[in-house]
Amino acid sequence: MGTSPTTRCATRRPSGSASRGRFPPGPPDRSSTTQRDPWSARPQTADRSSPFVDGDGRAYLLWKSEGRGVAPPTIWSQELSVDGLALTGAAAALLVADRAFERGVIEAPTLVHEAGGYYLLYAAADWNSRAYAVAYAGCAGPSGPCLKPADGRVLMSGRRLAGPGGAEVFRDGGGSPWVAFHAFSEPDVGYPSSRYLHLARLRVVDGRIVLDATT
Repeated sequence: MGTSPTTRCATRRPSGSASRGRFPPGPPDRSSTTQRDPWSARPQTADRSSPFVDGDGRAYLLWKSEGRGVAPPTIWSQELSVDGLALTGAAAALLVADRAFERGVIEAPTLVHEAGGYYLLYAAADWNSRAYAVAYAGCAGPSGPCLKPADGRVLMSGRRLAGPGGAEVFRDGGGSPWVAFHAFSEPDVGYPSSRYLHLARLRVVDGRIVLDATT
């Protein structure tokens, strides 16, 4: 199906290459097995987080750290406590920025369990450009390990939309998976232009993610 804007999303210039969050940028302090208040446990630059609840009811939080020194940007997953208010156990590194099309940036993770497999969707490259795209990796479970295909991009700029990203998976009333994502509308690409919200069906075909969106 094609996509159409459903709402206008204001685009503000961030203070760095990503917005700032207040949750851990990497593995937690190993002196404690449980951290209360995951969003304020350790102030660091990070992209927005995304929750995932598995079929057994266990919940996880996914987020992206900017990387330090020579460390590349990394997407992490960590289990949440039963009440969802604390991180528990150790964080697992799922992905690092290591593909040419990513241009050193991976962010905005979202996880889905569909067709018997786990799939991690993420945004890559500069959010303020036509190079921004949504890609995926296959995972063994919510804590990984995850494996990227050579080029896992599933949503890229087209004639109508530019720089699609920020995908978040959700399910409709019948249980079918969809993604909500934002994109600039051609020819108004980049700050201070606005990005608009779009919806697309998500399918798994031969072990690959397919998003039914026309850009």
